Amino acid sequence: MTDRFTPYLNAGLERNTDYVPVYGATLDRATKFAELFEDAAAMNARAPVVITAVDPERFKAATVGNYKSSFRIATVEKMGCFVLALCAQVGHAQFIWLADPADPEFWKTIDQAKTTGELGLAFLSPDEAWLLICTEL
Repeated sequence: MTDRFTPYLNAGLERNTDYVPVYGATLDRATKFAELFEDAAAMNARAPVVITAVDPERFKAATVGNYKSSFRIATVEKMGCFVLALCAQVGHAQFIWLADPADPEFWKTIDQAKTTGELGLAFLSPDEAWLLICTEL
């Protein structure tokens, strides 16, 4: 018996992915990060920032180098139920957050990002922090 359980997609078949922890996200404004990040200080103070926890070693390993980053919003529909997926690709790492399309706070955040032309993505660990600014919204 092992002391660590590692879930697999398609159990019983060849392993096709590593275990990936699931972290939630919170929202704040760029002004909160102005002292922590020089780039945040240059952003519009009202620009929204999506904040999530990361494992620093995995994050650095997946994002090291000059890889292209992107951000998009997709709609997922199943049996008449809709969910929004916010997708951020940062190097080899992909982050997906789910949102309720009926949540007015979500749309307020998207409207603010469009108005300011900026959306920040803050990746935090207990000892380190990274910020990515998306301007193509």
